[in-house]
Amino acid sequence: MAYELYFLQGLAFTILTELLMGLGLTRLFPKQFSFSVKGWRLYLFIAAATFMTLPYVWFVWPYLVHDKGLYRVLSEVWVLLMEAVFYFFALKTKFKKALLFSFLLNAFSFGVGLLIKF
Repeated sequence: MAYELYFLQGLAFTILTELLMGLGLTRLFPKQFSFSVKGWRLYLFIAAATFMTLPYVWFVWPYLVHDKGLYRVLSEVWVLLMEAVFYFFALKTKFKKALLFSFLLNAFSFGVGLLIKF
């Protein structure tokens, strides 16, 4: 049960950090990160992307890859690509833009997680 609670903390942390980064990107760089979806719907899509990918990272990938370093790399690359595909369709944007958006959101949450040792 402790692992599941830790997962829920990780989910909340990831959603919060990625929402903050998404807010920052769309406010600081409105020309580069302008999407057809705006406001609360954009942030709902950011949260949805995390809801769709994080359970796989916590509950599926550990059974597929046993080396911790390789697990981190492969699961992060998988999340980056899956969320980019989701953003591509959900935000009706170019794939390069969706990939960059996904990369920046995930890099921020991963980096903050490392900094606070989450």
